[in-house]
Amino acid sequence: MKVGFIGLGRMGEGVARRILAGDQELAAYDPVPGKAAQLADAGAMVAESIANACEGRDVVFTMLPDDLSFHDAVLGKSGIRDSLAPKAIHIALGTHS
Repeated sequence: MKVGFIGLGRMGEGVARRILAGDQELAAYDPVPGKAAQLADAGAMVAESIANACEGRDVVFTMLPDDLSFHDAVLGKSGIRDSLAPKAIHIALGTHS
């Protein structure tokens, strides 16, 4: 399965590593430069943008810290809504309201 992951904080990185451990192809993105590089050593492709993390993916996970970040990632310019293939799935994870 081709998986995208957006949001690589403490929780997001842990979930992304579990996806990699399951031998899934992973494209990882975080708005903080350099965050995804930690996963590159484990086999992830570093995505340069949200659109790049969605490109060709069967499923995209988000693990973002707050509602504003989530809103921007999904509805912003070149966000998930505009970038994810019509039959692909977006799974939102998080502890925010």
